[in-house]
Amino acid sequence: MILKTSDLTSGEEYTITINNVQDIAASPNEIAPNSTITASFTVKFRYFDYIYLDSKSSLNAGVAEIRYIEDGVKHGKDKSAFGSVSDPDNAFDDDYSSNASTGNSGDNVGVDLGAGNEITPDSVNIYFRDAIGRGTSQFKIMGSNNQKDWVELFAKNGAGDTVDMQGSYTFPIDLSGLNPEDILSGAKQPQEITFPEIADQDVNDSPITPNLAADMGLPITYYVMEGPAEVSGDQLTLLDSGEVWVRATQPGNDTVYSAYPQDRTFHVSKVLTGYNAKSIISEDLTVSPNPFKDVIYISGLSKDNVDYKLFNLIGEELESGKMSNGYLQLNNLSSGIYILKVGDVVKKIIKQ
Repeated sequence: MILKTSDLTSGEEYTITINNVQDIAASPNEIAPNSTITASFTVKFRYFDYIYLDSKSSLNAGVAEIRYIEDGVKHGKDKSAFGSVSDPDNAFDDDYSSNASTGNSGDNVGVDLGAGNEITPDSVNIYFRDAIGRGTSQFKIMGSNNQKDWVELFAKNGAGDTVDMQGSYTFPIDLSGLNPEDILSGAKQPQEITFPEIADQDVNDSPITPNLAADMGLPITYYVMEGPAEVSGDQLTLLDSGEVWVRATQPGNDTVYSAYPQDRTFHVSKVLTGYNAKSIISEDLTVSPNPFKDVIYISGLSKDNVDYKLFNLIGEELESGKMSNGYLQLNNLSSGIYILKVGDVVKKIIKQ
């Protein structure tokens, strides 16, 4: 489920009332009307990266240990380390005699807390290398949830940041000022399926190709939920007359959420058996008005006394006869859709 809201404050609790839920799962979840849940919006990060911003040339600075702190609990020890330096593990091994060496501006020492271990850091503790002349004055801390899109969490790189730090320092991290767009950069994106209504069909129109598209460009799969039809590749084969229910789905991937399934229903008739179904859109014969109330006029007839037949959508013949004077009186019909066959031309007509 994707819940889109206006701006929320990190750490605050919000109550959500749930009504009119449409559950499309195979085994629907029972959600009572006016149900409420309490949700808390909190920014959490899985990956953290320390980036060195000084340049000591041959005098390598370095960090002996780095810990990211949430509610007094330190995180990072013995976690998977990464970085541009050769020894990033040294910053997360609890051995203060070894350092992750940083000597060039841009050198980085990162850590992966692991899936399910994301935290909302309130501070970071760093033990800088304490050899003479090898302290650190400028650095920044970055956070990410995919190791591709990074958000700056803390920086010590101002004009006054010139004093070398050696030994242990703890720096506060304030997440309240983060730009939500930066936080969500690289997060999974929602998607929607466009699935226009399918007009009523005749068996002789088979196969048909539904007009489907997902706005993120991913391939769509559709299924026949009920009715006389089956999916063959990207086409829908019509097997008999009846109501057809089709569902289109897109499951998403690592960067895109699954789309909300789209359902369409339409009727299949077999009134036109033995005729070219495309004649239903023939321009050789015009029916008006359509929709109509009581009388329908037919123009384009090449002669009088042309045979006609009227069918409902399940193929039952309702009446037949000879057409003369170019019109039919159909005030006895109920409102609905009918098929009119005049000679060898077939038209769909609608009674108001």
